[in-house]
Amino acid sequence: MCVLSAGRLMEGGQRRANEELVHRVGMFQGYYGFGRVAILAEEGCEPWSNNAGLVRMDFPPGRIDSVFVELERMLAREGFLGPGRRRSDR
Repeated sequence: MCVLSAGRLMEGGQRRANEELVHRVGMFQGYYGFGRVAILAEEGCEPWSNNAGLVRMDFPPGRIDSVFVELERMLAREGFLGPGRRRSDR
């Protein structure tokens, strides 16, 4: 799981994540596979061009918890959470 915030203001008003973090996302995806790395991105964080096959979950500023259920489903689907370990099942 990688968390990106829209902290870098560009000319023209667009916001981006730090390039170093974006590079690390690519490293994780190369190691674990595209479908096994979740990118939690703050709304307003400009997507990059080579995003085919990425698992990206956008959240409103200050509300990362809004994507937790979706993240939990992805983690369970990919086998990171075993049977009976899902919090939302309680």
